Amino acid sequence: MKKLLFLIAFIILFPVKFVFANFSDQEIVSLNLASTGWWVKPTVTVNAPNGGELIAESSSYAITWSAASTDPASPVAINIYYSADGGTTYNSIATGEPNDAIYLWTVPTVGTTLGKIKIVATDGHGLTNFDESNATFTIVDPPVTTLQVNGKSVTEAVTHNWSLTGDVSTISATVMRVGSSDPVVDGNTFDQNVLSQTISNTVKNIFFSYNFSSYDYPPFDAPGFRFTVNGQSLLELWAGDVNPEATEAGVLHSTGWQNFSFDPSIFSDVSLNLSFLAGNSSSALDLNSWVDIKNLTTATVSANLGTLFTLTSTSGTPVLDPLTFASSPSGQHTLTYYSVDPLLPAETPKTQDVYLQRSPLPAIIDLDNIATTSSSLKLKWISNGGVAYDLSYGATRVTPWPTPRP
Repeated sequence: MKKLLFLIAFIILFPVKFVFANFSDQEIVSLNLASTGWWVKPTVTVNAPNGGELIAESSSYAITWSAASTDPASPVAINIYYSADGGTTYNSIATGEPNDAIYLWTVPTVGTTLGKIKIVATDGHGLTNFDESNATFTIVDPPVTTLQVNGKSVTEAVTHNWSLTGDVSTISATVMRVGSSDPVVDGNTFDQNVLSQTISNTVKNIFFSYNFSSYDYPPFDAPGFRFTVNGQSLLELWAGDVNPEATEAGVLHSTGWQNFSFDPSIFSDVSLNLSFLAGNSSSALDLNSWVDIKNLTTATVSANLGTLFTLTSTSGTPVLDPLTFASSPSGQHTLTYYSVDPLLPAETPKTQDVYLQRSPLPAIIDLDNIATTSSSLKLKWISNGGVAYDLSYGATRVTPWPTPRP
């Protein structure tokens, strides 16, 4: 009883002030003043992926969570991690993310059935808490679809690492001009103006559009434009191709935009040097020739009559859109294709530019040797089209023979 009375008297004579905050687990006492600190950790829950999901490699996946501090005024920072071994080890995805409940994750190419996500939440008082996926998820390859044109895969991207020599200029964001278009001042010879680049010989098709123009007339500027691959001419035009009338000197003529493509598999070289040359070969007057080039790509396919388009896939059912492509009119088209496998994540659709030409390519119907001497050979042939031809000769047969140029 005496101890109790002494304690009551002590409290009356020496009051102690307490300042309380929510959830105290520590007290800092100075003289007769005690204060408290925050002790309850923030709450955090992984919502997705939380186990059982099938996620595609290289896809964009939305990681979602919920997190909050027990102090309503305290911010919460989020660190995100993933594991490919069921949570034994974790790799960082993002640190210091705002607590906005979602993060778009570019899924790595790890290929695992033991994937997990861990979210670590840190509040303004330095207290942390974390949560992991409740169960493992799977990261797999989605279907991979390949478009084949006449049995050859087309998967290449565009490259534009140009080398410019002489009078070469940029006309627009997509058009390059080789040669001078000045109507008065004589320009360089065609071999002094060169637009070129070198690419790997792994492509299945090379496609470009050109517009050859000239103020000159026959028999001059022959050639006025030449396209070569590793020094071999595949396309060549001269003033007479656009201006057959020798009387129209100084009058501008052009081909208008034309398309040209070829299969580079005829070359055995490791790399391909693509060169565009244009200008004056010879001229009686100050009359220039030049060429505009656009859409040089290894991705656009030039499809002629009878071209066979097929899709192959690592799994699932390939889908080609539009389904009416086979009956599409001539001109530029964009195909979309992908595969659907109900057991795998969806494949990201791919696109392919295709230029459809519904008429047959010019072909040599008949070729005859009509006269031979010790120094000359006279040939005669019949063709269903075409305005220029490449002739090759040798002691043995040249294989394959060059395709007539359009």
